Amino acid sequence: MSAEQPSSWVVGQFDCGKATHWNMDGPGRILWMARDSWVENLRCPNCRKTGEARLSAPDEDSWDVQVDSIPEGFKVLRLENGLPNFFCVLCDIAAEP
Repeated sequence: MSAEQPSSWVVGQFDCGKATHWNMDGPGRILWMARDSWVENLRCPNCRKTGEARLSAPDEDSWDVQVDSIPEGFKVLRLENGLPNFFCVLCDIAAEP
């Protein structure tokens, strides 16, 4: 068994432009948009419940924040400025970051 890799496979590179079955045009096309993402550690100040919320934005300067996941026992409400605010479901009070 040879330890060599096929010449068409290069570690660290991925070029889908050479893949003929990928949809690069029209509806359902692949969009190449990276998003900044981060984790907010949440804690209810009343019952001490904790969890991790995952958020993302188009770039580090954007206020267009998207909530990608909410931990069990928490809910998210949007503020007037559009930013998310996390609440404990059980206590119905704002979670601390």
